[in-house]
Amino acid sequence: MITSIKLKNFRGFKDFAVSDLKPVTLLAGRNICGKTSLLEAVYILCNYLKPSFFVRINKNRGNTVIHNSSFIWDYLFNSSEADEKTFCIQLTENADIIHELTVTKRLNTSSPVDLAPDGSPAANNVIDALDYAYYQKTQDGLLVKDQGSYLLQRGGIIRNSQASSGSVLRSRSAELLSADYEIYDLAVRLGQIELKGQKEKLIDCVNIIDSDIEDLILIMDECKTPEIFAKYKNHKLIPVSMAGHGLKQLLKIALSFLDDKVEVLLIDEIERGFHYSVFPDLWKALTKLAAEFNKQLIASTHSADCIENFYQTFSSEEIAKLFKYVRLERDENGDLVPTAYNSEEFISSLDYKFEVR
Repeated sequence: MITSIKLKNFRGFKDFAVSDLKPVTLLAGRNICGKTSLLEAVYILCNYLKPSFFVRINKNRGNTVIHNSSFIWDYLFNSSEADEKTFCIQLTENADIIHELTVTKRLNTSSPVDLAPDGSPAANNVIDALDYAYYQKTQDGLLVKDQGSYLLQRGGIIRNSQASSGSVLRSRSAELLSADYEIYDLAVRLGQIELKGQKEKLIDCVNIIDSDIEDLILIMDECKTPEIFAKYKNHKLIPVSMAGHGLKQLLKIALSFLDDKVEVLLIDEIERGFHYSVFPDLWKALTKLAAEFNKQLIASTHSADCIENFYQTFSSEEIAKLFKYVRLERDENGDLVPTAYNSEEFISSLDYKFEVR
């Protein structure tokens, strides 16, 4: 489990740290206070080996331009000054293993970069480049070191690892929940869950939204395009893509929790699509899945109902064990800082109707 996050010069964060994260960590705060950026930072470090993360975080923000570095990665840096184009993301896992990623904007992209197996320069189609250094370490010393580059080319983005050492230890596997209904990914996951005999758990989750659904069925049309259908108790079949946003959102969340490869689930505005009345059952289901499958949930919200229903659903002892609440805000200098509530502060604030968002 990720227990702490540190950021330096990443997006709106100059020097930021938050610790003592729990299986469920909820982020709140005003608009443009860094909630989405904090989720993106966790996603980037956990997926640094896959340069597709650049496309994912931009797509989630509505940007589909992939050949313009000013959109792809320039805005990941806090400063617009060329000599300050470096950011650092650090995660602590189980209060023991530290994962650190430092990314630097290359000032001169015209110099050759070895891409071919024989070491020959092949940088003539490189539009822009970032250099990275990844470290995995404990208090006893360095475990893994990996250095390389992210190269923006006309055909996309590739990662070029130039030097690595130490044992190969896997970082946490994190997923940033997509804003889109990506049917192919969902279909694959539904098939995997069927094979593992876990569909009943999935149906229990979607019943939070619609108790009349008795099954989810994968059907291929004549164009070999998969579609997930909800089968109702009256035997009627309805494509989930035609259902409300809440059902699609819950299906994506549940499928991610049941995916063995996903260890940390990151959700921006977790309340989207849900009526306030479903939050008690939703929180019960998500915390149960997190505990059963050893998952961690880090999510942002603007919703008082979402926050208060967590407080009303669990005992103070359960909140202390399961839950961390962090409000992001700006200090007198305009820097983003966390206000982290322990369980007693969180419960007391809601008891006295204090505004915590």
